Amino acid sequence: MNVKDYISSGIIELYALKALSEKEMQEVEAMAKMHLEIAIDLETSIAAMENYLLMHSAEPSEGLKSKIMLTLSNSNQVNEVVVKQRTPFYKYLAAACIVGMLLSSITLFTMFGKLKTSEIEITSLRSNSERLAQQMDSLNSKYNIIQRNLQIAQSIEYKNVLLKGVDKSDNCQVDVYWNNNTHETYLHVKWMHPLPKGKQYQLWALVDGKPVDAGLLDMEVASTTFQKVKNVMQAQTFAITIENEGGSESPTFSTLHVVGNV
Repeated sequence: MNVKDYISSGIIELYALKALSEKEMQEVEAMAKMHLEIAIDLETSIAAMENYLLMHSAEPSEGLKSKIMLTLSNSNQVNEVVVKQRTPFYKYLAAACIVGMLLSSITLFTMFGKLKTSEIEITSLRSNSERLAQQMDSLNSKYNIIQRNLQIAQSIEYKNVLLKGVDKSDNCQVDVYWNNNTHETYLHVKWMHPLPKGKQYQLWALVDGKPVDAGLLDMEVASTTFQKVKNVMQAQTFAITIENEGGSESPTFSTLHVVGNV
């Protein structure tokens, strides 16, 4: 039997209760000398019982003492033996109770520690699950946008108008997708010059030379995906000008940047 099994067998508690034979008690003492873990457990059990007995001991009253002495003087040897046998039994029983309480407390403390660990693990798993769900929602949203852009680009209902830089040496390009039936309009910036603070690109639809505001460009959106702008009822030409931030009611043709015919 290994040390752990020996301790868990309960023989140390029986030793502390003095419920073993002389030979068995000597064997426990011998094991304690050989194994430090057994010695510590043995000393702890004995100390716990002694403390319990001290805490719960009570001084009998003078009247009770007199009655006990009178009874003892009138009793025979057999009764003395019985008393001697019974008195330690109740003491040991009380000591056994306190040991049981200590062991129960240790067990409860261990279970509480495991419970707290489990709660931390559950919280961590829940947090990871929520984070994963958020990532999945974000991926689904991006996937839906990509699918929409692909459908627009491949649909025969949308006319793809390529807007190029007014200056032939300028490599600015913008794709406009216009649905002549639903009048929905999207655009995607392939390349446009960065603008200084306070300036913004504005899209125009021209019909018979008359410009109609089609919306302001959000470069952060338009350069990464298809930006939906205002619905355009009719268009012969699309053009983009540079305007003050917030847009203009009429285009500044001197800042005409890119243009393309439908």
